[in-house]
Amino acid sequence: MNEVTRAIAEFVAGQTGLPVEEAEKGIEVPRDPRWGDYAFPCFSLAKVMRKAPAMIAREVAGRFRPGTLLEECVPESAYLNFRIRREVWGERVLRRVFASGDAYGTSEEGRGKTILVEFSSPNIAKPFHVGHLRSTIIGHSLGAIHERLGYRVVRLNHLGDWGKQFGEVITGFKRWGNPADLEAHPLQHLFEVYSRFHSEGKSQPDLHEEARAWFKKLEEGDPEARRLWGRFREISVEEFKRLYRFLGVSFDSYDGESFYQDRLGELVERLRRMG
Repeated sequence: MNEVTRAIAEFVAGQTGLPVEEAEKGIEVPRDPRWGDYAFPCFSLAKVMRKAPAMIAREVAGRFRPGTLLEECVPESAYLNFRIRREVWGERVLRRVFASGDAYGTSEEGRGKTILVEFSSPNIAKPFHVGHLRSTIIGHSLGAIHERLGYRVVRLNHLGDWGKQFGEVITGFKRWGNPADLEAHPLQHLFEVYSRFHSEGKSQPDLHEEARAWFKKLEEGDPEARRLWGRFREISVEEFKRLYRFLGVSFDSYDGESFYQDRLGELVERLRRMG
């Protein structure tokens, strides 16, 4: 609740008899800003007031008078659309920001609670693209906000580090990989062999069979498959961490898909028992 929504709720409650708390729960932000800053749908009032929602909206809006924070109330079908005095509200917010300093936005809301934020989650052996960057920025911001609200925040980077594609990467590296290039430009080189695998695979179907065989070996714990996969994962994570350090982002866990692969059998059996 803030002063603006409180003012709207008090106006609606005064005109309809609805409790202030109930009125505030119904306040929405319009999908289109042209409709207003906030809106109140009148559908829930139809039974109580024995009128059509659109008629209720027109009658209530007709009794509106501008106030300190609320500038306008316009009926739109069954909605009351409100516009606020932005200069007044902006001044109030800025005064609080300057008065509170670094403590602005903090609270005890999350005291004793834990929240998990899973974000970024790039794929091993592939470039970090703009979609991952977007997720990283959003997740990092959500984590910081919830820490300011008193929550214990656990940040998880659930890596895409398991699946048939790693049979493809291993196959590509076995055929065209170069250890020196791998050390010098890890993600770029792995992506190059992965891309070449798919390019060559269009005319060589046996490559896909070879990749499936390598992934089967990986699942079964074959030492060579595990060694290559482990190295690819290790250098990829190091490259990602270098980028995260540049962005000022950190994680509590990098457990990816592979973390759960030896737990799936037990989970499947439990689900079968549950029907």
